[in-house]
Amino acid sequence: MSSIQTKSETIKVDIQEDLGEQSKEDHRYEVFLTVKGLEHYRYRLMFVDYGAISYPVTIVLNEMLAIEYSGRRNDIYYIDSMKELENMLDVVINSESMIDFIQKLINESLRQERVEKVVIKDETLSEE
Repeated sequence: MSSIQTKSETIKVDIQEDLGEQSKEDHRYEVFLTVKGLEHYRYRLMFVDYGAISYPVTIVLNEMLAIEYSGRRNDIYYIDSMKELENMLDVVINSESMIDFIQKLINESLRQERVEKVVIKDETLSEE
């Protein structure tokens, strides 16, 4: 009979402390640039971290973009809203150094494409 009886114990629960975020989901995305012809090259722009609830989101920028965004080398930013995230991305993507870097990637991609065409043409001529 004693195995059927349950112990009645008082357990103190502080719902403000014990019932916080119910899901411990953590999401991390890497944002990078890559171009045709350089498939093994990735230029990491940032990491985006968030939990079960989208905001606040943590953005970890690379140093160049952190300087573009804030003028400082502070690379971790806590973003509280979609509007704030849009503003950050607008500043980062439209920055002069980012546009310059993207142009360099495009130029290198085009150069790689020309090199591949020359190699293919040379191989075709040597087979004949």
